[in-house]
Amino acid sequence: MVLRMASPIPDKTSGIFYFRVRVPTDLLARIKGQTVTLPVGEDLVSVTASDVVKLSLRTRDPRKAKTYFVAANAALSAYWESIRKGPRKLYHKEAVALSGEVYRAFTSAFEDEPGSYERWATVLDDNEAARTGSYGRTALMIGEVGKVDYAMERRFGPIADAVLRAKGLVIDDKSRHRVMVQVGEALDQAAHQLKNYADGDYTADPKADRFGEFQTEKQRRIAALTISGLFDAWEKEATHLHRAKATINRYRSVFTNLRVFLKHDDATKITAEDLVRFKDARLAEGISGKTIKDGDLAALKSVLGWAAENKRLPSNPAAELTVRVAKRKLERERGFNDQEAKHILKAALAYSKTPKESAGLAVAKKWVPWLCAFTGSRVSEVTALRKESFRSEGDVSVVRIFGTKTGSYRDVPLHPQLEAVGLLNFVRQASSGPLFYSEKDQKGRGPESQSGKLAKWVRSLGIDDPRVQPNHGWRHRFTTVSRAVSMDHEKREYIVGHRLPGLGSVYGDMAGLSAEIGKLPWYEV
Repeated sequence: MVLRMASPIPDKTSGIFYFRVRVPTDLLARIKGQTVTLPVGEDLVSVTASDVVKLSLRTRDPRKAKTYFVAANAALSAYWESIRKGPRKLYHKEAVALSGEVYRAFTSAFEDEPGSYERWATVLDDNEAARTGSYGRTALMIGEVGKVDYAMERRFGPIADAVLRAKGLVIDDKSRHRVMVQVGEALDQAAHQLKNYADGDYTADPKADRFGEFQTEKQRRIAALTISGLFDAWEKEATHLHRAKATINRYRSVFTNLRVFLKHDDATKITAEDLVRFKDARLAEGISGKTIKDGDLAALKSVLGWAAENKRLPSNPAAELTVRVAKRKLERERGFNDQEAKHILKAALAYSKTPKESAGLAVAKKWVPWLCAFTGSRVSEVTALRKESFRSEGDVSVVRIFGTKTGSYRDVPLHPQLEAVGLLNFVRQASSGPLFYSEKDQKGRGPESQSGKLAKWVRSLGIDDPRVQPNHGWRHRFTTVSRAVSMDHEKREYIVGHRLPGLGSVYGDMAGLSAEIGKLPWYEV
C-alpha cells in the first residue's frame, strides 16, 4: 500500500483549494467539537473540528494553496503535539508577549478609522468594571472573588482563548488567568492609543514595544541558529559519514558567499526569494549556470534540506531552486586524445623533483597520471592512496580506491604496464602512509590540495585546450578507450566507481576484472 501525503484539495465546483486533515485517533475524543485556529496566508481562520479539520485556503492558485497548506499543517501538528504533552505553565514574560498580539491587532485594525473618542473611553470603563466584578450579570452572585472571576472571564476570556488557539497553546488554568490579566492591560493600552488617534493625535506609542515577541520552544531554539552554526552542524555529521573534504570545503565557500550576500547570519531568515536573488547575482557575476547548478545549488539543497529534515529549520527554502543550463556544444572529445595522453605520461615518467618541491608532489607528478590512465579514477582519489592501498591477490596486483563522493571502496587490478614502468617498485620502497602527500607539508589540507597543483603542471606541459580538463580528462579518456576495446560495461562502471544497482562490491573475482583491465592497450612512451 502506498501512503499519500496530505495535500490541498480543490473544490470541484469553485476550484478553491481546501485544507482537510484527519484528527489523529488518539486525540479525537479531546479535539472533536473544539475550535481550532490556523493560519491561511496572512489571516487566522477558526473552525470547529469534527473527525477532520477542514477549512478553505481561499485561493485557486495551486502554488499558493501548497504554501498555505504547509503553514497550516505545521501549525496543526504543533497543536497536536501540545495536546499530547498536556497543559503547560506559561511564564509571565510569555503572557505579556501574548497580550501584545491583542494590542497590535486592535491598534492596527482601527488606526485609519478609530471612530469616536467616547467609543474607546467606554472600552476602558468596561475593562475596569471587569476588574472590580461589576461587568455583566454579577449582581446576584455571592462573594467578591466570584464576581471578579466571572466578570474577567466574560470580558477577557474569549480574547485570551483566541490568542492561545492562534498559537496552538494548551496551558494550565493558572497560566490562562495570567494571560487574561495581561490581555486586559494590553486592551487598556490599545484603547488609550486609539483615543489619541480619535482625537487627531497620531504620536507613536512610547510603550508599544514593551510586549516583545512570543516564541514557542521550537522558535526559541531556531532563533539562535546562525548560518555559520547551521553549516558547522551539517559539517560535523558529513565528516562523521565520511563526506569528501573537497565537497565540504566547496559547500563551505557557498555558504560564506551567501552570508556575505545576505548581510546577516540568521539561518531562520533565509527565504526562497533570497536564494533566487543570490542565484541571479552569481549569474550576473559571470559564473556559469553549470557551476551554479553543480556547486551553489547542490550545496544549498543539501545543507538546508538536512536542516529541515533534522528539525533545525521549518522547511527547505532551496527545495525548488533551479537554474537552466544550456547544453554545451562538444567540439572535441572531453578526454585526452592519444597525442595528449602520451605527452603527459612521457613527461610524468621522466619527471624529477625540483629543489623547492615537496617529495610527495614530485612522486604525484610521476605516478598519478599513470594510475589515472589505467583506472579511470578521479585525481583526488589517486592522490589519497597509501602504501597500504596496494596488495596482491594471487598473481594479480590490486589497488583499493576509496570514492571521494561515495566514501565506499573498490578493488581495481593493476594493468601490466604499471608494473613495467616501475610503479610497484616505487610502492614497495615507500614508507607506510600516504604516497603522494605529507600531512606535515600539506598542513592538514590532505590529498585534495595536490589536485590543483597537478592540474597546473599538466597545463605547463602545453595541454592548454580549455575544452579538456587537465585532471578529469583521464576519466573521460578511460571510458572512451574501454568502449573501444569492448570492456564489459558493468565491470567498467565498477572500476571507475560508477555503481550500478545491485553491483555494489561484489567483484571478488580479481581474475575476471584483471582480464578486462588487460584489454587496455599499452602506451608507447
